[in-house]
Amino acid sequence: MKRISVLGGIPEAALIKDLPVETKNLKVNLKWEESQNSGAPITKYTVYQRIVNDGNTSHEWAKVQDITSVSVREVAVDLKIGRDYEFVVTASNKCGESKKQDEKMKRISVLGEKCCLFQARYIQISNLILVLFFKRCVLYSKLKDLKHIGCMLKLVQAVEPIEQPSSAAEQADNFTYEIPGGEDYMPLRPSRRSWEISREHVEVIKVIGKGAFSDVAKATLRNIRDNQEIITVAAKMLKANSPDSDRKDLLSELELMKKLKPHPHVIKLVACVTESDPLLVLIEYVPHGDLLGYLRKSRGLNDTYFKDPDSKPQTTLSADQLMKFAWQVADGMCYLSSKKVIHRDLAARNVLVGEGEKCKVTDFGMARDVHQDDIYTKKSRGRLPVKWTAYEALLYGVYTTQSDVWSYGILLYEILTVGGTPYPDIKPRQIAERLQKGYRMPKPRHVDEKLYQVMLKCWEEEPNDRPTFQNLRKTMKEMERKHQMYVNLRQYDGRLYANVHAGDGTE
Repeated sequence: MKRISVLGGIPEAALIKDLPVETKNLKVNLKWEESQNSGAPITKYTVYQRIVNDGNTSHEWAKVQDITSVSVREVAVDLKIGRDYEFVVTASNKCGESKKQDEKMKRISVLGEKCCLFQARYIQISNLILVLFFKRCVLYSKLKDLKHIGCMLKLVQAVEPIEQPSSAAEQADNFTYEIPGGEDYMPLRPSRRSWEISREHVEVIKVIGKGAFSDVAKATLRNIRDNQEIITVAAKMLKANSPDSDRKDLLSELELMKKLKPHPHVIKLVACVTESDPLLVLIEYVPHGDLLGYLRKSRGLNDTYFKDPDSKPQTTLSADQLMKFAWQVADGMCYLSSKKVIHRDLAARNVLVGEGEKCKVTDFGMARDVHQDDIYTKKSRGRLPVKWTAYEALLYGVYTTQSDVWSYGILLYEILTVGGTPYPDIKPRQIAERLQKGYRMPKPRHVDEKLYQVMLKCWEEEPNDRPTFQNLRKTMKEMERKHQMYVNLRQYDGRLYANVHAGDGTE
């Protein structure tokens, strides 16, 4: 590998000064101090803003203005009544743009007429309540003069309000949630927003899969919410004598899965056991095992990850099935990328095949949630799935969603070769050097040139030149509809892709 010497570095974000916490004005002058240039002159300042609701950042950063005249460190920004804003000013030099540092962000609340409107509305509602109460008292006094008590009772009931729960909390506690057997898994105790369950409800049946960092077992959940319902799940658990880093990764995977809403092509969290050891992450159970094993078993080879899945694949898979797998994974990754999740280990072994041959992206142990900068720099010296890792991640340890696009191209090769091993004749330690020299895997002879070009675009050296997952989802859907044009399995020669290995190409 080549070493690159860099003079200077990326500067720090600028420090905003003299910004009030609250204002009634609809325009504010945003001022900042000169940023530390880290050895290279500042060439530009960029002002960003986002809206903050109830203290939570619910909007993406929006660029307000680029300031190329770096001696000018002030800009006027328009505001709207009743909104809370957060601002940050980044600095750029020849090495790049600074990060949006938390400690450099400033907030301001805009007061004004909405507060008065709220107070007026509150007074109106109060007056209405008083009027209704007075009318009820008058009516009740008239009822006392009626001779027939039956008539009086009926009239009182006519004006008596319907009893409501006293608070939203009481409504939530009275709500009961049935665990669905299909797609929409949710916390088992939604009123408490908790995924945690007691270990006594979990029965581990047998280990069905062994990965590099964790084991997967088939298990059942019993007596949830004091009934006799039994749910089959998959339990992810740490290997014996695993290091603390593996536990940290599994907990990180759990926290990330808690934030994801149900999606048909992403594995779903069911529950967890974290308050005592062993740590268990319980996910939906899929009968067909992992995609890599499913592909290989369809042509008589062994699955090196899952043992004896409940359902075996057909003896041969069709071009339609292969293209459907490719689209489903692109769809799942499109959702994850929209949630700012970088997977970092996308491969056929980390995709599970559920009912109806529905592919679901799984194994977020290496994934990172990067809402702030859309980029992740790897600093530890952990194991890497080298044959699936993007060019910039191998050489510089930098990951983005576009790094996952590179991995998707490798996964596409695995699918179209029906479980073939990427770079079959190249050792993992040689991959980086070969990629630097421009090597890319050749086109399988049974794959159309247009489909191969999609793979090559995923392996562009420059991340921004690769397609997005949104583009890939659309492209693969169109190709799935015309699968016969792009995959000719009559020309497929399984002997060319029989060089399968038990390992995952890590180093």
